[in-house]
Amino acid sequence: MESGTMLSGQLKTSCKCYLFTPPNRCQYTGRVLRPDEGSLDHVLPRSRGGKNAWENLVWAGKDVNARKGNRLPHEAGLKLLNVPRAPKELPASATIRNAHRIPEWKLFVRE
Repeated sequence: MESGTMLSGQLKTSCKCYLFTPPNRCQYTGRVLRPDEGSLDHVLPRSRGGKNAWENLVWAGKDVNARKGNRLPHEAGLKLLNVPRAPKELPASATIRNAHRIPEWKLFVRE
């Protein structure tokens, strides 16, 4: 799937989004992954009609994803730890930080 794909007018999908929801963990094993150890997995494989939708995508270890292949999780002996869902949309201001600790900014942004 192309990074930044728009899903039905919702938030864009991105590998980076999945790294942090929940924090970079394989959604089948719970193992904490480095960014190069994980990949997006289609819970319902695309070869079986699965869509590129937040509700069908999870972050999984590359080894787990390869083992799962084009099967459903239960067919591969896997169980999802969390139900996949779209992240809540945040205002852009939620990502602004006061990294330089400018006193006048304290009322408006987090440090």
